Amino acid sequence: MEQASDIMSYPKPTLSVREKASLALRLLFLAPITLPFNILRASLLASSHGLNPFRYFPTVGINRTILTVLTPRQAQAILPSCITSYKSFLSTIQKKQPSNNDFFPLVIDPIPNCTTGASLLWLGNRHTAKKVILLIHGGGYYLPFYAGHLEWGFHLLRTLSTPGGDPDVAVAMLDYSLAPASVYPTQLTEASLALKYLLSMKETAPGDLLIGGDSAGGNLTAQLMSHLVHAHPKVEKVELSEPLAGMFLVSPWVKGALGEIDGRSSWVENKRSDMLTLEILRGLEVMAFGGKSGWEEEKIQGKGWGLPLDGAEGWLKGVEGVVKSVYVQVGAMEVMRDQGVEFARQLEGENGELEVRLDVLAGQAHEFVVLESAAGEGGKATEGMDEWARLAFEM
Repeated sequence: MEQASDIMSYPKPTLSVREKASLALRLLFLAPITLPFNILRASLLASSHGLNPFRYFPTVGINRTILTVLTPRQAQAILPSCITSYKSFLSTIQKKQPSNNDFFPLVIDPIPNCTTGASLLWLGNRHTAKKVILLIHGGGYYLPFYAGHLEWGFHLLRTLSTPGGDPDVAVAMLDYSLAPASVYPTQLTEASLALKYLLSMKETAPGDLLIGGDSAGGNLTAQLMSHLVHAHPKVEKVELSEPLAGMFLVSPWVKGALGEIDGRSSWVENKRSDMLTLEILRGLEVMAFGGKSGWEEEKIQGKGWGLPLDGAEGWLKGVEGVVKSVYVQVGAMEVMRDQGVEFARQLEGENGELEVRLDVLAGQAHEFVVLESAAGEGGKATEGMDEWARLAFEM
């Protein structure tokens, strides 16, 4: 079995005395009120609207509580890092399936030429795999991935491998730098170098690669898509010998939230049914893209590297030259539904030869494919993702 590198995940922030006191007060007094309220509200809404599956909506309430009660640094201080979650998950898999340990080695792979310490955490055997999925987790750019993301990746590995044989698909989970310590375009640099590294492996061609993620991971996927078409001046260019097999964006964050909001938009329609709110995303936008990142200047110039729908008209033209198929999945009950739909339609309108599939899933909120995976269940989100991925690898 391959051994994990000694590389450490990004160090947890050291909280000041004031931050520790604030954390204690939030956990002792604010969370006990906010958590049951959010769970009850999400559950009642799901029940009154006949939403299915109802059982996922309490999790929506829990996630909303994390996003509203804890500061980013506090959340990072108490939640397990990506590498900690990864090691725990692989240990469980290896204990359940000891005969298959050669196909599920524990591999923490530092990305070459990456000065920030980002790494790829592998599910499956990278040396025997014929197809590779680069999976980019969400979490507002400040939360590490959790078991649901790992279960999602493991499900894709098993589902897309050749039936009846050993696993021939591997999933590389990108452990990227987290905000607020690292801001745009740091994560784009890391994703770009990860892609270059995967392409440098002799077993991997662009047509053997799927790249995608959920929420902020969908945003980083869109950033990488833009970079492949219009190379970002601060990020190393990636040359493709052929288009990628596919890119997927689940509940993607692809448009700014700091401007005026239409009163009929999904921001207003779904503000009580989702884990996100307009106020939460506005705070995340300032944290991940603000300061000296250069994003504001890019937006004024019509450049859409950070948030592609804020780019000038025609920004997405040329995507068909770098990827064969794109999948966009949103929940009908989530606040970012409209921007996901707009992104898919704009992609299709500006790329006549590009295969674009858009799924708007009734009765579902933000990133339900991850919630389904965390529960170990299949559902509409998982089924749609699986179907598209199989076809993308066959194109």
